[in-house]
Amino acid sequence: MRMADRHAHRRAGAYRHRAHQLTDTAAREPHEDRRRHLLELAAQYQRAADALAAPSGPLTDDLEREMMRRLLTSDWSPRER
Repeated sequence: MRMADRHAHRRAGAYRHRAHQLTDTAAREPHEDRRRHLLELAAQYQRAADALAAPSGPLTDDLEREMMRRLLTSDWSPRER
């Protein structure tokens, strides 16, 4: 496993742990608006963990550079397929 992959895997685990903590805290929260906020925050942490641990991995520097080159040098847009 490459070093960058290990760091992404470790961060994904930390984000999942934080999502679990927030979900547990929300279960004990008596106020509905606060409970909803905590659950939304937990979902955001979980989505971030999923993105980090995706099989395709995080965006590479090369891919990010290519995207920026296309954005800056043509009429290409993110919606282009």
